[in-house]
This record gives sequence, structure tokens and C-alpha cells, in this order.
Amino acid sequence: MFDARKRKRGELFNVSITEVILLLLFLLLLLFTFLYKDLEKKYNELKNNNQDIAELMEELKDYRDTTGYTGPAQIKEELAELGPSFKDLKEALYMQKEKISELEDRIKELEAELEVLDSVKDLDKIEDLEQKIEDIAKFKEILKDANPEQVDELIEGMEKLLTNNNNNFDKLIEEIENLAGNTLPKCWPKTYPDLNGKDAERLFTIRLQPKGIWVEPDFNERFNKEYDYLSLDEKYFRVPLSDAIFLQAFKPLFDLSEKEESFANSVTEQRRCRHEVRIFDELPNDKIKYKSQKRVIENYFHKYEYTDDTYCQYREDEKKDKVCINK
Repeated sequence: MFDARKRKRGELFNVSITEVILLLLFLLLLLFTFLYKDLEKKYNELKNNNQDIAELMEELKDYRDTTGYTGPAQIKEELAELGPSFKDLKEALYMQKEKISELEDRIKELEAELEVLDSVKDLDKIEDLEQKIEDIAKFKEILKDANPEQVDELIEGMEKLLTNNNNNFDKLIEEIENLAGNTLPKCWPKTYPDLNGKDAERLFTIRLQPKGIWVEPDFNERFNKEYDYLSLDEKYFRVPLSDAIFLQAFKPLFDLSEKEESFANSVTEQRRCRHEVRIFDELPNDKIKYKSQKRVIENYFHKYEYTDDTYCQYREDEKKDKVCINK
């Protein structure tokens, strides 16, 4: 009885131990499952981090290839170089301080000049200020040999001319040019061989045309011998010439008129003089070209401009040419 009861307790104990072991194994398995899940999660995170790091490394490589950046040491070197550069720049700016000051003074002067220009009345009525300045410069030839009293008289005379012409600056220039032109005698006076006559035999007829300056010899036949002395090239006659070609073509004639040889065969060379020409304006209301061509002619010649008659009317009246040849 004792043995049977003891055996039964032993079997019961054995069974209980087995169950306990199984229970422990289940618990260990469950714990392992949790640990595995946690390890798997960390593994995936590490895997993702490795991918991110690889991408960052690739981007860093591209950045280095593009910028040449190699790391903190490079920045340190560049900062070390910038130190002296900044110092040099500071010294350069200091050296330029005087020049900057001069520029500031110059700017103040220009501002003052602008204020003066702004104060000039009717400045907008001057169509070509640059031309006006060039015209005024012509007065230098008139004034250079004058004494102070004569200069004062000339200035007073110009003021009167300007008043008489209702402050028309262009008209004043024209009047003064006429006065200046009269300082040199005409090369061919109609009273020739007397050289003191006031009226001149005109050498050319000139027509101001859109394509250029048209020139033809046009003088009294009694001056034929004088004309032959001039040795003019006929290829420049009766064709429109540009301003530059005109100046080139008649420069030799101008040079002859600048000579002063009292015993020269040609009256043109006997004294410093200017040939007179007649002018017809055939430009279609082109004021700029008109001024340009007229100015070119005035470099070499005295001029008489027909304002009422046309070239054809002149030909008909003076040459009895009813069909206006050479038009």
C-alpha cells in the first residue's frame, strides 16, 4: 500500500515536471520570437541606414567632383589665403582713397556745369549745339590778331547783330561768316586786271543734290586763260560728289588760292584769295544735308546762293537755255 501510494505520487510528480519543462520551453520560444522580431526590425533599420549612407556618399562624391571640396583642411587653407587677400584689398582701397576723392570733386564740378546748362533759356531751340560750337570756333581766326579794344568792339557788334536778328543764332552765324569771308578778296574780280573790284567773276555753278554736290565750270570767257592755269580734272564735273570727294577734288585749287606770289602767271596765285561760286539748293527739305554740303563748300570758296531762281531759271535767263541742259 505504501509502495503503490508512493509510486503514484512519483508518477504524478514526473508528469508535472514534464509539463513544467514544456511550459518553460514554450515561454522560451515565445521570448525568442519577440527577440527575433526586434532583431529583424533593427536589421531592416540598419539595412535602410546603409542605403542612405551609400546615397549620401555618392552625393558627397558628386559634390567633391563638382566643387573640388576635399574636406575641412581645404576650408582651413582657403581661410588662411583669404587673410592676406583681405589685407591686400584693404591696403588697395586705402591707396585709392585719394583718387576716389578726386572723382568726387570732378562729379561736383560736372553737377555745377549741369546746373548752368539747365539755367540756359531756350536751349531746346538750338537744333544742333555741336554745330553751333564749331561755328563759334571760327571766330578764333577773326580774333587771334585783334587787340583788346577790337575784341570788345567785335563782341559789341555781335550783340547788336543778334538783337537785330531777333536773337536768331543761325542768322548771326551767317552774318559773321559773311563778314569773315570778306576778309579774303575774291580771286577773279570782274575789274581784272584791276584786282580791287568788289564784284567777282564766279568760277563754278554748284547744285546741292540728294546724291551729292554737283559742280560745273561757269564763268565769262575772258577768264579762259586764267581757268587753264588751274589744271582742274574734268571728271569731277556734272556728277554728284560726296563731301569727301568734293574736298579731295578741289584741294589743289584751294592750295593755289592760298599762295601769295605777286609775279605768278595766274591771278589766283598772286595773292591769298577765294574763288566765288553760285549755289542752288535742290535738296528736298533736308536741312542736315544742306548744312553739311554748304559747310564743305565754304571750306574752299566764297558763295552766292540763289534763293529765288532755280537752276533752270538761271540757265534760261543767263544762258538762254530753254531746255535746261546738264540737269
